[in-house]
Amino acid sequence: MYQLFLINEAFYFVDLPGYGYAKVSKMMRKDWGTMAEEYLAKRRELVLSIQLVDSRHLPTELDKQLHEWLVFNQKKHLIVATKADKLSKNQLKKKS
Repeated sequence: MYQLFLINEAFYFVDLPGYGYAKVSKMMRKDWGTMAEEYLAKRRELVLSIQLVDSRHLPTELDKQLHEWLVFNQKKHLIVATKADKLSKNQLKKKS
């Protein structure tokens, strides 16, 4: 199931559930992955994919796979690091 958010009556932000750290069965995660891939591959109205990654950790294998898929399929995308507010000043310095 997708979560749709209408922004300023101008465009939709679509959240694809289950990506990353959802605590669900491997089968459910696989089903969600298939659903997300189909959406990203077939949605003609898709203008940009925004991949959120947790800045507290190195990119996961799933993060890398999604990025590679987006590049291979020539999908416009933006990678956004999240949770930087959870990092200490020392951790921020190391990351920059």
